[in-house]
Amino acid sequence: KYHELGEELDQETAALQRLLPAEELGRLDTLESLYLQRGTIYASQCYAHGFRLGALLTAEVFPDKE
Repeated sequence: KYHELGEELDQETAALQRLLPAEELGRLDTLESLYLQRGTIYASQCYAHGFRLGALLTAEVFPDKE
Protein backbone atom coordinates (compact mmCIF):
# COMPACT_ATOMS: atom_id res chain seq x y z
CA LYS A 1 0.00 0.00 0.00
CA TYR A 2 2.89 2.38 0.81
CA HIS A 3 4.33 2.19 -2.71
CA GLU A 4 0.89 2.50 -4.29
CA LEU A 5 0.27 5.71 -2.35
CA GLY A 6 3.67 7.02 -3.40
CA GLU A 7 2.85 6.38 -7.05
CA GLU A 8 -0.52 8.10 -6.69
CA LEU A 9 1.07 11.11 -5.00
CA ASP A 10 3.64 11.37 -7.79
CA GLN A 11 0.90 11.24 -10.44
CA GLU A 12 -1.22 13.88 -8.71
CA THR A 13 1.80 16.13 -8.19
CA ALA A 14 2.73 15.83 -11.87
CA ALA A 15 -0.87 16.66 -12.87
CA LEU A 16 -0.85 19.76 -10.66
CA GLN A 17 2.52 20.84 -12.05
CA ARG A 18 1.04 20.71 -15.55
CA LEU A 19 -2.08 22.65 -14.52
CA LEU A 20 -0.57 25.38 -12.37
CA PRO A 21 0.99 28.49 -13.84
CA ALA A 22 4.77 28.68 -13.44
CA GLU A 23 4.59 31.36 -10.74
CA GLU A 24 2.45 29.06 -8.55
CA LEU A 25 4.73 26.01 -8.71
CA GLY A 26 6.80 27.31 -5.81
CA ARG A 27 3.71 27.16 -3.60
CA LEU A 28 3.24 23.50 -4.52
CA ASP A 29 6.87 22.81 -3.58
CA THR A 30 6.31 24.61 -0.26
CA LEU A 31 3.19 22.53 0.39
CA GLU A 32 5.08 19.30 -0.30
CA SER A 33 7.89 20.39 2.00
CA LEU A 34 5.47 21.23 4.82
CA TYR A 35 3.74 17.86 4.51
CA LEU A 36 7.11 16.11 4.57
CA GLN A 37 8.21 18.03 7.67
CA ARG A 38 4.94 17.24 9.44
CA GLY A 39 5.22 13.56 8.58
CA THR A 40 8.82 13.43 9.80
CA ILE A 41 7.90 15.08 13.11
CA TYR A 42 4.96 12.70 13.56
CA ALA A 43 7.11 9.63 12.86
CA SER A 44 9.72 10.90 15.30
CA GLN A 45 7.10 11.43 18.01
CA CYS A 46 5.66 7.94 17.41
CA TYR A 47 9.11 6.42 17.75
CA ALA A 48 9.82 8.33 20.98
CA HIS A 49 6.45 7.33 22.44
CA GLY A 50 7.05 3.68 21.56
CA PHE A 51 10.51 3.78 23.06
CA ARG A 52 9.19 5.27 26.32
CA LEU A 53 6.41 2.71 26.46
CA GLY A 54 8.89 -0.10 25.91
CA ALA A 55 11.14 1.22 28.67
CA LEU A 56 8.21 1.47 31.09
CA LEU A 57 7.09 -2.07 30.27
CA THR A 58 10.63 -3.38 30.75
CA ALA A 59 10.84 -1.63 34.14
CA GLU A 60 7.53 -3.24 35.09
CA VAL A 61 8.59 -6.73 34.01
CA PHE A 62 11.97 -6.51 35.74
CA PRO A 63 11.23 -4.72 39.01
CA ASP A 64 14.05 -3.61 41.29
CA LYS A 65 14.93 -6.48 43.67
CA GLU A 66 16.21 -4.53 46.66
